[in-house]
Amino acid sequence: VTLGLMLVGAVKPLRGILIIPTQLVAAIAAAAVVDGLLPGPLTVTNSLGNGTSKAQGVFLEMFLTAQLVLTVYFLAVEKHKATYLAPIGIGIAVFIAHIVGVNYTGTSINPARSFGPACIEGFVGYHWIYWVGPLMGSLLAYAVYAILKWLEYQSANPGQDDGDVEKAMPAITTTSTTAQHQKPGHRSSPSEASDGTLQSPGLKDHRQASLSPNGA
Repeated sequence: VTLGLMLVGAVKPLRGILIIPTQLVAAIAAAAVVDGLLPGPLTVTNSLGNGTSKAQGVFLEMFLTAQLVLTVYFLAVEKHKATYLAPIGIGIAVFIAHIVGVNYTGTSINPARSFGPACIEGFVGYHWIYWVGPLMGSLLAYAVYAILKWLEYQSANPGQDDGDVEKAMPAITTTSTTAQHQKPGHRSSPSEASDGTLQSPGLKDHRQASLSPNGA
């Protein structure tokens, strides 16, 4: 996810470079604490199961990570009326990833998630798939997101947020301001209807006066 946020500019490169090793160190520390507190071996390490091949593991991790990163893009990076639901949506995406992949790859979808426990319990020979898969997933999600942005996906459902209301506000404000200048029962003269200006009751319309027989 950090790489995906860096690709779209949501996280600055320097900050991302600092976050990644911080996550790795935190994962090692957390795994060490859990291993020290609980008896027996640490059973949260990622490994392939149910006859899953290395290639299958890579692509499973890639697609599961991609759907998570896309969820982050469209609920957290893109700002709209549903942005406040981003934590729920992202949690559901993580839940789906674990339901789908836990019996096949252990569902890493984050290199730090696999790296921390592996540092405590030992590395499996195919540990690399838990790096390659999620990184490929981030790149795939970014490619899909970039294509949808290029196609202007927002135009598929215009006005889904408050855009139309905001566009209508200037017209509503102008109408209400004009109405405030008119007294109750006042009817606009032809000159007001044509040029939109208001004439003071105490002033004569010289254009009408010039049409009188005396020219006064």
